[in-house]
Amino acid sequence: MANKQKTGFIGVGLMGHGMAKNLLEAGYPLTVIANRTRERVDDLKARGASEAMSCAELAAASEVIITCMPSMPSLAQVFEGPDGLLALATPGTIIIDTTTSDPEITKRYGAIAAERDVTILDAPLIKGPKQAWEGTIGIAVAGDKTKVDAVWPMLDAMAERITYAGALGNAHTLKILNNAMAQGIGALASEIFTVAAKKGVDLELLYDFLSHSNAHSRRLEDSGPRIMNGNHEVAFAIDTALKDVTLYTKMANEAGALHLAGDAARNLLKIASGAGYGAGNITRVATALAEIADTNLPGDD
Repeated sequence: MANKQKTGFIGVGLMGHGMAKNLLEAGYPLTVIANRTRERVDDLKARGASEAMSCAELAAASEVIITCMPSMPSLAQVFEGPDGLLALATPGTIIIDTTTSDPEITKRYGAIAAERDVTILDAPLIKGPKQAWEGTIGIAVAGDKTKVDAVWPMLDAMAERITYAGALGNAHTLKILNNAMAQGIGALASEIFTVAAKKGVDLELLYDFLSHSNAHSRRLEDSGPRIMNGNHEVAFAIDTALKDVTLYTKMANEAGALHLAGDAARNLLKIASGAGYGAGNITRVATALAEIADTNLPGDD
């Protein structure tokens, strides 16, 4: 225990809950702060975590702070202002931001933090809540290599695969590219299954055919059975996917590169969000499109 850094965790939601649990199991002294779902905090306390009543209290108790926020506005609330980590973290603290975020904002936060001898590392996550609980997620991490090495055992306690991406912001860039591709494929799958339903194609036959063709992908493996079975349990919310694809189109635009496929995926996600499915799983894109097409999908009658 003596060699384990005192760690604070902000954002013990769908992903953070499992990650925090794995840190506790690896022997890290952990302090958490209130989450929208009280049960997760209580579960972690039962496993040995301490609870802080404020960011100031958490920062004072932590050598390393992990943030895992659901949105850019919530991330800004945690980092900015007199009650934010940029003002409260003590010198020498390492902040690991696992939120999918704009790399330019990460670089700006990093420069501000460095003035107070605080280090920020960007370390976005690959895979979902189930893998976060099992400790089989992937993490891309970027920033000062010496600091990355200092927290590598901590990352290893939460992840199956860790990729060092180089300079601060590079990991978030990789994650945005990854998510744009994954959510783009997912949105297209929702569209394909909706058109198939409208045409009277047997969806199980379609899925089997696609699964044994060049159209096969991990996203199809997830989205296809969910759409066919009407299983829209939230693993990745539409509004989160929309945020990620919007970050991608912004990044591509700033680079002077075309982002036509990204725009198409963003438009499909905007349609579903506008139809009231923003908090729903990405497969609810199919539900929204089916409503527009005046057709039915399994479980969506």
